[in-house]
Order: sequence, then structure tokens, then C-alpha cells
Amino acid sequence: MLENDEPSLQQQFVYCENIVEDLLHDRLGDSKSQQRNDKLKNCIERLQLMSRTVENLSLFSTNDQVEELPTTSLRYLLVPAYFAYVLQEINVEIGKRPVYLKSAKASYREFLQNLLTYGLINFKLPWINGDENTSKIDLIKESFEDLSAKRQQKISRLRQMEQLENTLKKLRIEERRDDDEAAKREVIFVLLRLWSIRAVKELDTINDELRLLEQASSCITEESTSSMAQIEKTAKFTPFILTRTEQQKKVFGLGYPSIPTVSVDEWFDEMKKLEALEILVLINDKLFNLIM
Repeated sequence: MLENDEPSLQQQFVYCENIVEDLLHDRLGDSKSQQRNDKLKNCIERLQLMSRTVENLSLFSTNDQVEELPTTSLRYLLVPAYFAYVLQEINVEIGKRPVYLKSAKASYREFLQNLLTYGLINFKLPWINGDENTSKIDLIKESFEDLSAKRQQKISRLRQMEQLENTLKKLRIEERRDDDEAAKREVIFVLLRLWSIRAVKELDTINDELRLLEQASSCITEESTSSMAQIEKTAKFTPFILTRTEQQKKVFGLGYPSIPTVSVDEWFDEMKKLEALEILVLINDKLFNLIM
């Protein structure tokens, strides 16, 4: 089955990744354009199909170590993040917007939890604490948070993303030159870390928007409320990892000893201290040697 489905899966992934890149670089035109919206909805359908295919092919297992995952499979860990990002960008009526945002929020969380399971990130995820009512926690935190500190946090996120994007560009140059398996894996690992920072940033954005929409919830008509079931079906994403077995409870249960306690910023700083980004120096040395 893998031999028959993998080429199609790869083609679908490349198509959706190109759409995401176009979104990131604002190449899809006016956000209110019907043509843009149609492309995004088509991409969403492909990502939903990909998620089901990945699940059917059993490409991932909670029993696997990241070193055991084939390089060709690693990229599909990005599917939930891509789904969430594209879903955020679809232009819908204000009454439908919360459903799309909540689905995107769930997919970003799934993506981060998957990375945490495989040890690709090592920062705490606030919602993994045994408390389902995370919205109240977020609101309490927001009401006491210093605005200056929050602004600095956003600046820090952007700086981290910029550093990872620069690393990714240089790694891709190296990958094209050497066509080496290790180089391909490193590109994907850096891409996953980049999207982990972006996911944290987007989750903050979603929470802010949801609060604003809650204030306007009284404007939702009975007609739009009655159609919510169909909207939720359209925006639904099927997780392909961690939700299938009892292993999730073992990994994310309350009191699990290996749950990280550091923040995103602390994790990123630690990555640099442990020379996780030393690849920049190595690439520069190689480029210098080629010039000389």
C-alpha cells in the first residue's frame, strides 16, 4: 500500500507546501478574493485527505524514536501545522470564524504535542496540565501580564523565527549541493523547529481573536447557529498520531516526569547554547573553503 500511496502523498504535500509558502510571502492576492479562498479550501481538503492517508499507512507510532523515522516520512509531521495555518487564512463570515479558529488551534496543539513526543522541542505546553478549561487560565494570565513584557516576547519570537529561517536557507543550499541524507534530515528538523515557534506565535494570535469574537457573539443569528454542524465538518481535521492509543495518557498525563518546564524562549536559548544552530558556522566554513 505504501508503494502505491506514497508518490500521491508526496505530490499532495508539495502542492500544499507551495500554497503555504505563497501565504507566507503574500503571493495569493487579496484576502477577500474568491479565487484565493477557493485555493485555500482546496488545500484544506488535500491536507485532510493527507492526514487520513498518513493514519492508514501508519507512518508514525508513539513507540518510534525520531531516529527511526524515515526521512521521507518526517515532513508529514508538518501536516497539522499547515492545516492550521491555511485554515486561519480562509475568509469566512464572522459567525463561522470561531469554528475555524478553534479547529486551527487544536491542530497547532496536535503538531506541538507530536514534536514534543519525538523530542524535537523541549518547552512546556501550557495546556498539558490536566485542566481542560484552558481558556480561563489564558484569560487570567492575560489580565495580569505586563504589556511591555508581552511586546518583548513577540519581538523575541520574530527574532527566533528569523534566525531559523536564515539557518534553513543555508541548509537548503548545502542540501542541493551535496544531496546527502543527513543534510535532508537536518533541513526538515530545522523546518519543524521553525514551525514550532510559528505555532506558538499563531496560538497567541488565535486566542486574542477568539476573545474579540466572544464579545461579538451576540450578533450570531439563529440561522448561522443552526448551520454550525456543517461548518465544523468542513473545518475538522483528523489527527493521525497520539489519539489512537493509551500511550497519549502515559505521555501527557498529569505528573508525567518528562514534561518540559522551560518556556519557548528558554528552550531556544538552550538550543543555541548546546550548539544546535552551529550548522551556520559549519556551512560558512564550507563556503569559504569552496571560494578559496
